[in-house]
Amino acid sequence: MKKIKKLLSNLVGFLVIVGLVIFVYQNLTGRSVQLSKINNISNLSGYSLNLSSFNLDSIKKFLVSSTEKQARKTTANIVDEQITNWKNELLKGIVSESLEKDTGAITEKLTGDIKIALISDSHESFDSLQKVVQGINSDSSFDLAIHLGDLSRVGEQAQLIKSKDILDKLNIKYYTVAGDHDFWETVGPENYIKVFGADYYSFIKNRWKLIFLDNADLENGLDVTQFEWLKSELDADDSKFRVIFLHIPLYSTHSERRVMGGNDIVEAQKKEILKMAREKNVVAVVAGDQHYFNIDIDPEKRELKHIVSGALTNDRNLQPARYSILQLKQNGSIEVKDVEL
Repeated sequence: MKKIKKLLSNLVGFLVIVGLVIFVYQNLTGRSVQLSKINNISNLSGYSLNLSSFNLDSIKKFLVSSTEKQARKTTANIVDEQITNWKNELLKGIVSESLEKDTGAITEKLTGDIKIALISDSHESFDSLQKVVQGINSDSSFDLAIHLGDLSRVGEQAQLIKSKDILDKLNIKYYTVAGDHDFWETVGPENYIKVFGADYYSFIKNRWKLIFLDNADLENGLDVTQFEWLKSELDADDSKFRVIFLHIPLYSTHSERRVMGGNDIVEAQKKEILKMAREKNVVAVVAGDQHYFNIDIDPEKRELKHIVSGALTNDRNLQPARYSILQLKQNGSIEVKDVEL
């Protein structure tokens, strides 16, 4: 009985190996093996099979690699579609409702200029953020404040809520964009949107169109929905001057490494956004992320400025904690001032 069991076990093992070899052969050559040509299975014992030329580890790696590539491609398409659908559902009603309130809350000035307090990269430096808020509240000439992202260190909802609680103490309306640190816990904008609402939007004030983008996803940049929205916003004949606010700079001579890019997809997006900005009367692109105050003239269009506001946190900061003041003039010019805390 033991001999019979051993024989059956060996036969099953042999058939499994034969099946695997046939499968690999068909995938590598594109040819099919006709099992019907094996006429007498009872005589299989008379054949010897030399497997020494086959590297089973290589075959396994080939099969796994091919399967993983297809799985990754399929998964990426599904995830991208799910994220876009999720964001669209989550933002329904949020954008129109919040922006109507926000726009109405901006203080109109007789000069037509817009004075903006720029805050960036506060991370967990809540004491410094509180100090900036107090300083802004003590100056009645500000129209609004903008936080340029990284309102948290690792994107925890509690950190984002604490930053929001401090910003809520401002006497003027404030706006925010998402930073890459704000995505860390959820590997995406989920926590940010729950706390701050829409992650991209725009409004018009005193002939200036202020456009807020979410480019905090280092691997994918803007999703398809946001990218098409940006095109329509820049194509619209609804304002004389435009400013784009985002977290990661599009261009900087201070640190070429810390600009939008890093892979072919994001690099192509950056180039397309820059092209549109140069063609569509964008006066300035305002960003954070670099932890260093810097102003550059665009290499292809001198009328376009690239502004990076300094960081509020002490993490990786070569400068003392600081914020900036941006003045949008009625004649389309801009002024920027760096303020050390």
